[in-house]
Amino acid sequence: MGRTRAVIWLHAIRARRYLLSMISSSLTDTLWIVTLLLGFVLSGKTQLLAENLLGLIAWTIISNSAWMISGWVDYLGVLGLIEEHEARGTSVFLVLTGRIIPLLLSSGITSTITLIIFRVAGAEIAIHYPIHVLLTLILLVVQSAVYGLLLGALALKTGIPGYMFDIASLAFLGLALMPINEERLSQIIFVPLLGPQLATKLAGQQPLDSHLLFLLFLTTLLQVPILLVVIKKVSRDIQKTGIKIIGEL
Repeated sequence: MGRTRAVIWLHAIRARRYLLSMISSSLTDTLWIVTLLLGFVLSGKTQLLAENLLGLIAWTIISNSAWMISGWVDYLGVLGLIEEHEARGTSVFLVLTGRIIPLLLSSGITSTITLIIFRVAGAEIAIHYPIHVLLTLILLVVQSAVYGLLLGALALKTGIPGYMFDIASLAFLGLALMPINEERLSQIIFVPLLGPQLATKLAGQQPLDSHLLFLLFLTTLLQVPILLVVIKKVSRDIQKTGIKIIGEL
Protein backbone atom coordinates (compact mmCIF):
# COMPACT_ATOMS: atom_id res chain seq x y z
CA MET A 1 0.00 0.00 0.00
CA GLY A 2 2.92 2.32 0.76
CA ARG A 3 4.32 1.92 -2.77
CA THR A 4 0.93 2.62 -4.33
CA ARG A 5 0.53 5.76 -2.22
CA ALA A 6 4.02 6.90 -3.25
CA VAL A 7 3.22 6.40 -6.95
CA ILE A 8 -0.01 8.39 -6.61
CA TRP A 9 1.89 11.16 -4.84
CA LEU A 10 4.57 11.15 -7.57
CA HIS A 11 2.12 11.65 -10.42
CA ALA A 12 -0.05 14.11 -8.50
CA ILE A 13 3.01 16.30 -7.76
CA ARG A 14 4.20 16.08 -11.38
CA ALA A 15 0.73 17.01 -12.63
CA ARG A 16 0.88 20.16 -10.51
CA ARG A 17 4.43 21.04 -11.56
CA TYR A 18 3.77 20.53 -15.26
CA LEU A 19 0.26 21.97 -15.29
CA LEU A 20 1.04 24.43 -18.11
CA SER A 21 2.42 21.61 -20.26
CA MET A 22 -0.72 19.56 -19.58
CA ILE A 23 -2.96 22.49 -20.48
CA SER A 24 -0.99 22.93 -23.71
CA SER A 25 -1.56 19.27 -24.58
CA SER A 26 -5.24 19.58 -23.69
CA LEU A 27 -5.60 22.63 -25.94
CA THR A 28 -4.18 20.59 -28.82
CA ASP A 29 -6.82 17.91 -28.25
CA THR A 30 -9.45 20.64 -27.96
CA LEU A 31 -8.40 22.01 -31.35
CA TRP A 32 -8.85 18.58 -32.91
CA ILE A 33 -12.33 18.20 -31.38
CA VAL A 34 -13.57 21.71 -32.18
CA THR A 35 -12.33 21.48 -35.77
CA LEU A 36 -14.18 18.21 -36.33
CA LEU A 37 -17.37 19.36 -34.62
CA LEU A 38 -17.45 22.62 -36.58
CA GLY A 39 -18.40 20.51 -39.57
CA PHE A 40 -21.70 19.61 -37.90
CA VAL A 41 -22.33 23.24 -36.91
CA LEU A 42 -21.64 24.63 -40.39
CA SER A 43 -23.82 21.98 -42.02
CA GLY A 44 -26.72 22.77 -39.70
CA LYS A 45 -26.62 19.44 -37.85
CA THR A 46 -26.20 20.87 -34.37
CA GLN A 47 -28.43 18.11 -32.96
CA LEU A 48 -25.51 15.72 -33.52
CA LEU A 49 -23.07 17.81 -31.49
CA ALA A 50 -23.59 16.16 -28.11
CA GLU A 51 -23.20 12.54 -29.19
CA ASN A 52 -20.16 13.23 -31.37
CA LEU A 53 -18.59 15.35 -28.63
CA LEU A 54 -18.85 12.36 -26.29
CA GLY A 55 -17.30 10.11 -28.91
CA LEU A 56 -14.37 12.50 -29.31
CA ILE A 57 -13.89 12.95 -25.56
CA ALA A 58 -13.71 9.16 -25.32
CA TRP A 59 -11.11 9.27 -28.09
CA THR A 60 -8.89 11.63 -26.05
CA ILE A 61 -8.76 9.00 -23.29
CA ILE A 62 -7.65 6.34 -25.79
CA SER A 63 -5.11 8.66 -27.42
CA ASN A 64 -3.65 9.86 -24.13
CA SER A 65 -3.20 6.30 -22.88
CA ALA A 66 -0.64 5.64 -25.61
CA TRP A 67 1.36 8.79 -24.93
CA MET A 68 0.96 9.26 -21.20
CA ILE A 69 1.26 5.63 -20.11
CA SER A 70 3.44 3.76 -22.61
CA GLY A 71 5.36 6.93 -23.49
CA TRP A 72 6.73 7.06 -19.97
CA VAL A 73 8.77 3.91 -20.58
CA ASP A 74 11.22 6.01 -22.65
CA TYR A 75 11.35 8.71 -19.99
CA LEU A 76 12.07 6.24 -17.18
CA GLY A 77 14.52 4.27 -19.32
CA VAL A 78 16.65 7.23 -20.36
CA LEU A 79 16.91 8.37 -16.74
CA GLY A 80 17.77 4.86 -15.57
CA LEU A 81 14.78 4.76 -13.26
CA ILE A 82 13.35 1.44 -14.45
CA GLU A 83 16.18 -0.54 -12.86
CA GLU A 84 16.05 1.77 -9.83
CA HIS A 85 12.38 1.04 -9.22
CA GLU A 86 12.79 -2.69 -9.81
CA ALA A 87 15.79 -2.84 -7.44
CA ARG A 88 13.69 -1.22 -4.73
CA GLY A 89 10.84 -3.67 -5.23
CA THR A 90 8.48 -1.31 -7.07
CA SER A 91 7.22 -2.63 -10.39
CA VAL A 92 7.66 -0.28 -13.31
CA PHE A 93 4.11 -1.23 -14.31
CA LEU A 94 2.80 0.18 -11.03
CA VAL A 95 4.54 3.45 -11.87
CA LEU A 96 3.02 3.41 -15.37
CA THR A 97 -0.45 2.67 -13.96
CA GLY A 98 -0.19 5.87 -11.94
CA ARG A 99 -0.12 7.78 -15.22
CA ILE A 100 -3.91 7.39 -15.24
CA ILE A 101 -3.94 10.50 -13.02
CA PRO A 102 -2.55 12.94 -15.64
CA LEU A 103 -4.52 11.09 -18.33
CA LEU A 104 -7.81 11.85 -16.59
CA LEU A 105 -6.76 15.42 -15.80
CA SER A 106 -5.82 16.09 -19.42
CA SER A 107 -9.06 14.66 -20.82
CA GLY A 108 -11.04 16.54 -18.17
CA ILE A 109 -9.41 19.84 -19.11
CA THR A 110 -10.07 19.15 -22.80
CA SER A 111 -13.74 18.36 -22.13
CA THR A 112 -14.22 21.48 -20.01
CA ILE A 113 -12.61 23.85 -22.51
CA THR A 114 -14.57 22.34 -25.41
CA LEU A 115 -17.88 22.67 -23.58
CA ILE A 116 -17.11 26.28 -22.68
CA ILE A 117 -16.29 27.13 -26.31
CA PHE A 118 -19.56 25.73 -27.64
CA ARG A 119 -21.64 27.18 -24.80
CA VAL A 120 -20.17 30.63 -25.46
CA ALA A 121 -20.92 30.13 -29.17
CA GLY A 122 -24.56 29.44 -28.24
CA ALA A 123 -24.63 25.75 -29.17
CA GLU A 124 -26.96 23.54 -27.16
CA ILE A 125 -25.25 20.39 -25.91
CA ALA A 126 -27.52 18.14 -23.86
CA ILE A 127 -26.44 14.82 -22.34
CA HIS A 128 -29.61 12.98 -21.38
CA TYR A 129 -28.27 9.94 -19.50
CA PRO A 130 -25.16 11.04 -17.58
CA ILE A 131 -25.08 7.94 -15.32
CA HIS A 132 -24.75 5.61 -18.33
CA VAL A 133 -22.15 7.94 -19.83
CA LEU A 134 -20.16 7.82 -16.59
CA LEU A 135 -20.31 4.00 -16.44
CA THR A 136 -19.10 3.59 -20.01
CA LEU A 137 -16.32 6.15 -19.47
CA ILE A 138 -15.09 4.28 -16.39
CA LEU A 139 -14.90 1.05 -18.40
CA LEU A 140 -13.15 2.93 -21.21
CA VAL A 141 -10.54 4.26 -18.77
CA VAL A 142 -9.85 0.71 -17.58
CA GLN A 143 -9.51 -0.60 -21.14
CA SER A 144 -7.33 2.38 -22.11
CA ALA A 145 -5.06 1.72 -19.12
CA VAL A 146 -4.75 -1.91 -20.24
CA TYR A 147 -3.92 -0.72 -23.75
CA GLY A 148 -1.30 1.73 -22.54
CA LEU A 149 0.31 -0.85 -20.26
CA LEU A 150 0.43 -3.44 -23.05
CA LEU A 151 2.15 -0.89 -25.29
CA GLY A 152 4.53 -0.17 -22.42
CA ALA A 153 5.28 -3.88 -22.07
CA LEU A 154 5.95 -4.07 -25.79
CA ALA A 155 8.33 -1.12 -25.50
CA LEU A 156 10.22 -2.81 -22.66
CA LYS A 157 10.57 -6.02 -24.70
CA THR A 158 11.60 -4.46 -28.01
CA GLY A 159 13.22 -1.15 -27.09
CA ILE A 160 10.89 0.59 -29.55
CA PRO A 161 8.73 3.39 -28.08
CA GLY A 162 5.22 2.15 -27.33
CA TYR A 163 3.52 4.96 -29.22
CA MET A 164 5.18 3.67 -32.41
CA PHE A 165 2.87 0.65 -32.11
CA ASP A 166 -0.20 2.78 -31.43
CA ILE A 167 -2.78 2.28 -34.15
CA ALA A 168 -5.91 2.97 -32.11
CA SER A 169 -5.49 6.74 -31.76
CA LEU A 170 -5.86 7.64 -35.43
CA ALA A 171 -8.16 4.73 -36.33
CA PHE A 172 -10.65 5.50 -33.57
CA LEU A 173 -10.58 9.25 -34.23
CA GLY A 174 -12.52 8.71 -37.45
CA LEU A 175 -14.71 5.99 -35.95
CA ALA A 176 -15.74 8.37 -33.15
CA LEU A 177 -17.94 10.17 -35.69
CA MET A 178 -19.69 7.11 -37.14
CA PRO A 179 -23.48 6.82 -36.62
CA ILE A 180 -24.29 4.37 -33.85
CA ASN A 181 -27.39 2.58 -32.61
CA GLU A 182 -28.03 -0.35 -30.26
CA GLU A 183 -28.00 -2.95 -33.03
CA ARG A 184 -24.64 -1.79 -34.40
CA LEU A 185 -23.20 -1.41 -30.90
CA SER A 186 -24.14 -5.00 -30.03
CA GLN A 187 -22.05 -6.16 -33.01
CA ILE A 188 -18.88 -4.34 -31.94
CA ILE A 189 -19.25 -4.31 -28.14
CA PHE A 190 -16.46 -6.90 -27.82
CA VAL A 191 -13.92 -4.78 -29.75
CA PRO A 192 -11.50 -3.36 -27.15
CA LEU A 193 -11.61 0.43 -26.81
CA LEU A 194 -14.04 0.89 -29.70
CA GLY A 195 -16.89 -0.79 -27.80
CA PRO A 196 -16.86 1.55 -24.77
CA GLN A 197 -16.04 4.56 -26.96
CA LEU A 198 -19.17 4.15 -29.07
CA ALA A 199 -21.20 3.04 -26.03
CA THR A 200 -20.32 6.39 -24.42
CA LYS A 201 -21.47 8.16 -27.56
CA LEU A 202 -24.80 6.30 -27.61
CA ALA A 203 -25.34 6.67 -23.86
CA GLY A 204 -25.52 10.43 -24.21
CA GLN A 205 -28.69 10.12 -26.27
CA GLN A 206 -30.50 7.06 -24.95
CA PRO A 207 -30.26 4.63 -22.02
CA LEU A 208 -28.15 1.57 -22.72
CA ASP A 209 -29.77 -1.82 -22.41
CA SER A 210 -28.60 -3.77 -19.35
CA HIS A 211 -27.26 -6.65 -21.45
CA LEU A 212 -25.02 -4.24 -23.41
CA LEU A 213 -23.62 -2.86 -20.17
CA PHE A 214 -23.02 -6.40 -18.93
CA LEU A 215 -21.20 -7.38 -22.14
CA LEU A 216 -19.11 -4.23 -21.93
CA PHE A 217 -18.19 -5.00 -18.32
CA LEU A 218 -17.38 -8.62 -19.22
CA THR A 219 -15.16 -7.55 -22.12
CA THR A 220 -13.28 -5.18 -19.83
CA LEU A 221 -12.92 -7.82 -17.12
CA LEU A 222 -11.48 -10.38 -19.55
CA GLN A 223 -8.69 -8.00 -20.57
CA VAL A 224 -7.30 -7.75 -17.03
CA PRO A 225 -5.96 -11.34 -16.69
CA ILE A 226 -4.35 -11.05 -20.14
CA LEU A 227 -2.57 -7.90 -18.98
CA LEU A 228 -1.45 -9.56 -15.72
CA VAL A 229 0.06 -12.50 -17.62
CA VAL A 230 1.97 -10.12 -19.92
CA ILE A 231 3.18 -8.03 -16.97
CA LYS A 232 4.39 -11.13 -15.12
CA LYS A 233 6.32 -12.39 -18.16
CA VAL A 234 7.89 -9.02 -19.03
CA SER A 235 8.81 -8.35 -15.39
CA ARG A 236 10.54 -11.74 -15.23
CA ASP A 237 12.44 -10.97 -18.44
CA ILE A 238 13.53 -7.57 -17.08
CA GLN A 239 14.99 -9.24 -14.00
CA LYS A 240 16.84 -11.79 -16.12
CA THR A 241 18.12 -9.82 -19.11
CA GLY A 242 17.47 -6.16 -18.30
CA ILE A 243 15.65 -3.73 -20.61
CA LYS A 244 16.06 -2.48 -24.15
CA ILE A 245 15.68 1.28 -24.49
CA ILE A 246 16.55 3.55 -27.40
CA GLY A 247 17.95 6.76 -25.92
CA GLU A 248 21.07 8.73 -25.09
CA LEU A 249 23.99 7.35 -23.06
